[in-house]
Amino acid sequence: HSVNLGQERPDPGGAAFYDIKVNKAAVDKGVMLLSDAMATHALVMTKGIFDYNGYTLFLPESCTFVGGSTPSWGMPANWSCAGAARLPNVIDTVTIPNGKSPVLSSLVTRVGPLAIESGATLEVQAGGSLSVYGTSTNTGTITINSVGGSTAGIIALEGGGPSTSTNNGTILALNGGKLAANVPLQNLGFIDVS
Repeated sequence: HSVNLGQERPDPGGAAFYDIKVNKAAVDKGVMLLSDAMATHALVMTKGIFDYNGYTLFLPESCTFVGGSTPSWGMPANWSCAGAARLPNVIDTVTIPNGKSPVLSSLVTRVGPLAIESGATLEVQAGGSLSVYGTSTNTGTITINSVGGSTAGIIALEGGGPSTSTNNGTILALNGGKLAANVPLQNLGFIDVS
């Protein structure tokens, strides 16, 4: 199968456990059983999500903003993550395609690599916060604003591993909106912080 149990590692409490590696492309659903001397544990996988005793482990997926009746980032129906309607998380690769314009407000979220395509816009309003872990590219328009809220909108480019951030589009941090680049930001476009 596509599940690979790594080398057995001792637990200070006496149990044994394994590093688990899963090839997501080969497994869409199923049950994986792990046994030790004390019990058998079932990890149930459906659409790239493992559920184990109430703990959820997401496998990285590609998430695309598809939009809907409102442009809200915070509506799961506005997203397609490997075909499932759910919000992207910190390990997902996120794409905002041409013609789409999500608005993030009153929500704090973290995503993996982010791509904003030409003709797309992303607006982070007051109270909204987006942290990007991994490579980010912008060829569209990003607006970060703080009008109408008690806390400024913020985008934090956190990086992680060998990541880069590139702006080939427009970034507007207006009225106290904040752009924090914790990785090198290559600017080949336009940035206005006012």
